[in-house]
Amino acid sequence: MPVRVVSGRQTRRPRIGNHLFGSFAHDFSTADGARIMVVALTGRHFADLASVTGLTDTLAELGRLLGADFTADGDRYEHREVLDSLFARWFAGRDLAEVRRELDQTSVLWSRYRDFAELTAEEARAGNPLLQEIAQPGWARCWRPGRRWYVKPARCIATGRRLCIIYFMRNLKAAS
Repeated sequence: MPVRVVSGRQTRRPRIGNHLFGSFAHDFSTADGARIMVVALTGRHFADLASVTGLTDTLAELGRLLGADFTADGDRYEHREVLDSLFARWFAGRDLAEVRRELDQTSVLWSRYRDFAELTAEEARAGNPLLQEIAQPGWARCWRPGRRWYVKPARCIATGRRLCIIYFMRNLKAAS
């Protein structure tokens, strides 16, 4: 969080786990033990999540009973625990492959949780240029970031707005 935001605040924002402040996001377990993170940033994302899980009518009735409008970010966030428990049953009843097939047909934002060992192994096998294997003398081979980012502040010529240009640089060598 930017220092200017924190410095003007008198209270601390509470820890909310894997929820997304102001919207809907949660991690769920699948039937085969995989964990995934689901994010619904927009009304369309949430409608697609409700549809794919078969909960559209249930959520409409729940919204009526709670006086909530789940097309609104704030209401999805306010009632996140109730929504989590409803969606959790759907995810728990399917393995990762089925969840992938179903969610990939929607606008819902999601990804499988991976620990660092899984992440580096899978991304390295896939040839991700952001990872590079190096030898650590006297120890072992390990992975490190393969590209460096270079961020250059700039102004848009057409609008005058400030922006940042991000460059990926390969094989940077230490200055001699």
